[in-house]
Amino acid sequence: MIIWTRPFNPNDATPISQIVSEAFTEVYPQHIWADIASYWPEGLVLMLDDSDVIGAIVGVIDSEDTSRVLILVLKPAYRSRGLGKVLLERHYEACGSRRINKVKLEVRHGNDGAKRFYERNGFKLEGTLPCFYTDGSDAWQMSKTL
Repeated sequence: MIIWTRPFNPNDATPISQIVSEAFTEVYPQHIWADIASYWPEGLVLMLDDSDVIGAIVGVIDSEDTSRVLILVLKPAYRSRGLGKVLLERHYEACGSRRINKVKLEVRHGNDGAKRFYERNGFKLEGTLPCFYTDGSDAWQMSKTL
């Protein structure tokens, strides 16, 4: 087992889509990953175990000094092993190259494990976004200053 990270390439759309569809209720078209990466290639980083995609972090530039993490996902067998923190660190590195000093994200109400994970990694709760998800669920909005 060799865990490593690398940037997205278009051949990664299928494995990312599979992992995301297993982890989240939101539905994303497969082409969205290449679309997102075309705007900020460093914002989409994959995590692999040997050659198998096991996770990803998908971020966008929200404003001149702020990024937004759209998705951080790991296959269940790889969770609680410090790998989510590694993906966050890769995102912070990408932010540093753009002089971005704030990261925002949303967490579905009820996903207390994810909320605790982000709090342990320095994110602060900013408030609630009512009906944020397509099923009408609320989200916690969180942020971290780098």
